[in-house]
Amino acid sequence: MLDVLHRQNGFPLPEALALLTHKPARVLGLLAGTLAEGAPADVTLFDPEEKWTYDAKAGFSKSSNSPWHGQTLTGRVKTTIVAGRIVYAGGTIAV
Repeated sequence: MLDVLHRQNGFPLPEALALLTHKPARVLGLLAGTLAEGAPADVTLFDPEEKWTYDAKAGFSKSSNSPWHGQTLTGRVKTTIVAGRIVYAGGTIAV
């Protein structure tokens, strides 16, 4: 998302993030994609500058094929919080 929308196509970062968060939630009538009082405590923390190479086999998807396999990407998720609970941190999915 960062490489394609933001870096390659010039979407301002806040607009690129909105396309994946509160705008779809609004279309679906959900109080999500926002940090407003009463909204689900769903947050993703990411480093927009970290460079890394995507390995489809090492990812968490059940599919091992990906158009991103072997690509060097910039920007990486560090922590994901769902309903106030850390579900991903440091490369590990919490169970």
